[in-house]
Amino acid sequence: AFLVRLRLVHGAQKKELLPVFWSDNYLFLLPGDERHIMVHIPRNELKGEPPVLLVDGFNVTEHSAALSESH
Repeated sequence: AFLVRLRLVHGAQKKELLPVFWSDNYLFLLPGDERHIMVHIPRNELKGEPPVLLVDGFNVTEHSAALSESH
């Protein structure tokens, strides 16, 4: 997978959460590779809604996953 991009969105309009601080982004992954990524978001940006992770890339179909809050 080339240029795998991670984004966090929320709400029905899928508004992108900003600012977001990723430990890594725009990844290159070979078959069987695994990455653990951390993200930090100012709590007030969530506005009480759970974020959704969007993943896409140059040769990757967009996928989404609901996230739970971690402290």
